[in-house]
Amino acid sequence: MVEAELHPKLQKSFEVFGDALSLVQAVICNTPPGEITQWPKTMVEGLVN
Repeated sequence: MVEAELHPKLQKSFEVFGDALSLVQAVICNTPPGEITQWPKTMVEGLVN
């Protein structure tokens, strides 16, 4: 497996990114399309940072 060869810190970053991605997908699935365009910019920045 490629993941086992990654630097531990890098691997952790991938895990966190994967968790964040799953969270974003779950939120998008549970949000009416009209509301997604009204999300505050700070919320998006919070997910990115």
